Amino acid sequence: MFSQIFAKTKLFFIRIPSLVIILLLSIIILYLGFYLFFSNKIYPGVYIAGTEVGGLTKAEAQKKLENIQNPQGFLFVLEGKEYKFDNFEIDYLSQESVDLSFKFGRDKDLVDNLQNIFLSLHRGVNLPASYKANADAISEALEIFSKEYDKQYQESEVAIQKGKVVVLQGHEGQEVDRKLLLKNLAHEIAYTRSGRVYIPLVKLAPKLSQEDVSSLEAAANKVVGKSLK
Repeated sequence: MFSQIFAKTKLFFIRIPSLVIILLLSIIILYLGFYLFFSNKIYPGVYIAGTEVGGLTKAEAQKKLENIQNPQGFLFVLEGKEYKFDNFEIDYLSQESVDLSFKFGRDKDLVDNLQNIFLSLHRGVNLPASYKANADAISEALEIFSKEYDKQYQESEVAIQKGKVVVLQGHEGQEVDRKLLLKNLAHEIAYTRSGRVYIPLVKLAPKLSQEDVSSLEAAANKVVGKSLK
């Protein structure tokens, strides 16, 4: 009885390497078949700005992308104010977009390529469209926002007023985060959206903190020998 069990167990472990080899060969064959079938096509599940191009040749995809519509202007929003601008003379580059989509799943090492192919098959991948725009027009828009919202911070100062030493409290400033705003706008353009673009601000704090101001006040008190008003 034990000899039979031992024999079956031994046979099972002998078969394991064979099963692993068969499994690996099957995966390789499937991958090669998949690769050959899509050798001149974009991998399935790939989109460009919401337009499906997976399974198409470059020529077919480029023809399909000719129907992409330019955004109908952009609405920049901040603090209840809205600024409407046109499409900044946007020109979508279908050839560059198609080349980008064709490289997806091909332009990295084997493991990364397999991960990207699995991602496109499983969930789909929406790539940005390539484009060019009027940089001067965009810069003019940003300049308008900067003039409206940029405020320089004010440092705290020690001054003498009517014979008394006083500390003039500074205040924070702010400025438009131009880098983030350009990034947000580029995202809207690349995905052919005409949504609302929020104008991001960053705070500009004085170099002297409240603690520094208190120290100055204490030092001044010590010098003049009385409390500051």
